[in-house]
Amino acid sequence: MDSATKYMQAAIDSAVEREAEIYGGGDKRQFPGHCSGFADTPLGELAVHYTAAQGRTTWRRDHMRKGWKLSGKVISQANLIKALNEI
Repeated sequence: MDSATKYMQAAIDSAVEREAEIYGGGDKRQFPGHCSGFADTPLGELAVHYTAAQGRTTWRRDHMRKGWKLSGKVISQANLIKALNEI
């Protein structure tokens, strides 16, 4: 597992944990995407935000998009992977 995978998965796991706290421990969602997640990296705080595709009124997995922020600035997934793998 490379550095990018480790930190990105930590942010996704944080989103799943936050979702369980907010929606109750017994309410299992079919997929994460209802809460944002965060992880600390040597480059700053990494955040993953889930959004529904424009014009969609349902919350299915294929309608969800992941957006990434590093130290409060939007970053593409490709650039994020490159930056995290260089540390």
